[in-house]
Amino acid sequence: MFQLITLEKIGFVARITLTRPERTNAMNAAMLTEIAQAMDAIEPDDEVRAVIVRGAGNAFSSGFDLKEQMDRRPTGIEAWRPILRKDFDVPMRFERFKLPDAIHFCDAIPVGNTSKASRAAVRQFIVAETRKTIRR
Repeated sequence: MFQLITLEKIGFVARITLTRPERTNAMNAAMLTEIAQAMDAIEPDDEVRAVIVRGAGNAFSSGFDLKEQMDRRPTGIEAWRPILRKDFDVPMRFERFKLPDAIHFCDAIPVGNTSKASRAAVRQFIVAETRKTIRR
């Protein structure tokens, strides 16, 4: 079904794996489409209580595949609008994902300008997780 990701359901956990290790799992337009399709399958499933997103190989993801976008050479706002909309909307589906006791995380180390907030979120998750378990 998918070429650039895998989707597995392990009990009450859905696991999405980005499978472009040769490009450090950079997300291109095709991968974003597959992630959206995976979310379409996960969201209505009442049994899913957690979603894990991970990367194949040695890295989670290097981010968006800018090389692919620049190879297409979009010009003007009308050409960029659908590209940027997809770049934003697909990852935001995890933020908007509404499930009881849903956990969204990856095997990434937070770096950059937002790393302080990311480390705080990771600490919050660890503290919260030690106080409760995911219900079936």
